[in-house]
Amino acid sequence: MSYVRRLDGVGARWFGGGLLVLALGVLALAGGATVGQAANQPSILFPKPVVLNDLSSTIPGQPSPGGNIGYTVTVSNSGTSTANHITVTETINAGTLVYVSTTGGLVCPAVTSTPVSTLTCSIDKIQPNASISVTTLFRTDPSALPGSNVTTDFVVGFDSQTNGQPNRKTLTDSITRKIAGNADGSLAQSITLHGEKLAATGAGQTSDLTMPDGFLNNFPYVGAQLLNTSDSSPCVGCAPFETDITIPPASTFGTGGPFLNTLLEAKPFKWSLTLPGALLPKSFKLHGVYHDDALLSMCAVDSSGNPVPPTAAPGICVATLQQTPNTKTITATGLAVTNGSYQFG
Repeated sequence: MSYVRRLDGVGARWFGGGLLVLALGVLALAGGATVGQAANQPSILFPKPVVLNDLSSTIPGQPSPGGNIGYTVTVSNSGTSTANHITVTETINAGTLVYVSTTGGLVCPAVTSTPVSTLTCSIDKIQPNASISVTTLFRTDPSALPGSNVTTDFVVGFDSQTNGQPNRKTLTDSITRKIAGNADGSLAQSITLHGEKLAATGAGQTSDLTMPDGFLNNFPYVGAQLLNTSDSSPCVGCAPFETDITIPPASTFGTGGPFLNTLLEAKPFKWSLTLPGALLPKSFKLHGVYHDDALLSMCAVDSSGNPVPPTAAPGICVATLQQTPNTKTITATGLAVTNGSYQFG
């Protein structure tokens, strides 16, 4: 098993609990919008909403069917007077709201058990040189076909004062992303909340991961991608299949991510792998699960026999490993506080 191959400067851009670093160009031609008035008037700036799933400004994300897609909308007033009665509305074509947070005093309805696909938030005023933002996650249609589109429409409304009379204005935008496009289901991607699960199938190794019941270091959610793929140059003695788990804020072992803190308190995610025996090379002999061409250790256990989360590098351990005698199918489970690439060998 070897760590997932990282693209320098890319993983850090993928949003995970407030770690997205993307420039918000306030250019109408670049997809943002601005409404300016004469002197002593509000000037509302509405840059292009940020898609939290995107791996970078040039690599769009692909949420899985039933996975979460997220957005951050920012609205600011660069004018010299107050903008009044501001509303921010988001509508997804096929999905339901599962998370919302705000800054700047914007007020949104609470997420409830009743599914809604439209969210409208409001604030009475935005003073000059002030801004507001809202971050939302929508769960996509679990029945969506790979390669189909998920579209979200955004509307910002406000009143400016001209000679004492309200003058309602609106700014609009729309963003479309594709549902994870691997027809065999080998790719799964989501902005995951605590307790949520990702699963990926495919023509070879299959896998899933389950997030812990809560994240550490104030992460409200974590971007995660699961990919099962063939490997033309596996580690020595390894099967020619691998599973890549990509969680950017946990790309290297450390105590600042969502699964391990400086007190060495761990809330690991759980992973599992299955490889059908029919796909194994004839000379294959199982030794375990590999990471960076190195055999992973089995997890330590507590007094009740439960696996203990890893708190030392590489931050991954194997909880169970089994090969069925008749079929030779291999299954393994484990705990991890860092992402990586998994292979049987």
